Amino acid sequence: MRLTRQINLQSKLRSRSQATSPRSGFVLLLVLALIVVAGLVSAGVARRSLLIALESAKGVDDLQTRWARVSLQQCVLLQADAILAAEMSRRPAEDRVRTHYADVEIRLAGKDYLLRIADEEAKASLNTIFHTQGESSVTRTVRDLVGESSDLTVNLRPFAVTDAAERLPVFDSWGQVFQFASSQIPARVPAKLMQATTNLTCWGSGRLNVTRTSDVVANLLLRPLDQTGLMDRLNQARGARGTRSLNELVEQSRQNPRDEGLVNLIALRSGCFSLWMRVQDGQSQHYELHIAEQTGNRRADIMSFVW
Repeated sequence: MRLTRQINLQSKLRSRSQATSPRSGFVLLLVLALIVVAGLVSAGVARRSLLIALESAKGVDDLQTRWARVSLQQCVLLQADAILAAEMSRRPAEDRVRTHYADVEIRLAGKDYLLRIADEEAKASLNTIFHTQGESSVTRTVRDLVGESSDLTVNLRPFAVTDAAERLPVFDSWGQVFQFASSQIPARVPAKLMQATTNLTCWGSGRLNVTRTSDVVANLLLRPLDQTGLMDRLNQARGARGTRSLNELVEQSRQNPRDEGLVNLIALRSGCFSLWMRVQDGQSQHYELHIAEQTGNRRADIMSFVW
């Protein structure tokens, strides 16, 4: 009797174990699946949170960089004349009339900035040369001032001249002067352009600020119009201290009709300045060119090019 009950009990236990085993395995698999799903969801949430954090950080960095560029642009262009005057005053007297640009390097918000501030009216105006000497002289001037070592190809594409008497600008961007070879790396073009156009301009009034321009530019722009030897007297006056002798020479020359064409291209002050800006962050570089032309009442219209 006892043996029979023991056998029956073992049989019941075996039957119960066999009945519950598949269900327990299914529950275990379900739990594992839920754990995997929860892990994937958590990883997705974490990844999304990381992306949002990175985008937010990038947005803050972009905003800081943008405000830094805008602030530098406004500050430098408004004070460009004073900056160049200060640069001129700190140089030896014999070099003061040859200071038409200045390079400034600063670090702001974790980025390195190179600022090139220039007097556009102390450069050779391609529009003036076009109207006074012809298109072939523009090509020759650009090649002379850019140099043979430059990778930039001269390819003039001036606007059509509707009224030669008005002498309206026929160039208003470097895309009308140079052709960029398809083999050139685009990121390197702005640096080459900044260097090549140190003494060239498409902007300004067309007159030449003789207090800051170089001898080379003065001779290229003005000497072809000289009929009385005014350029020699002008260069001599430019070598003297201050601008008094220049003022006197210009006023005297205005009385001579033969000097009228040349004197009308001479200026002692400028109303057009430029700012090349290179922003460097690690290995990446960003270039901008801003041109500020005074339009009256101390207002300036700003034209910008971005690479």
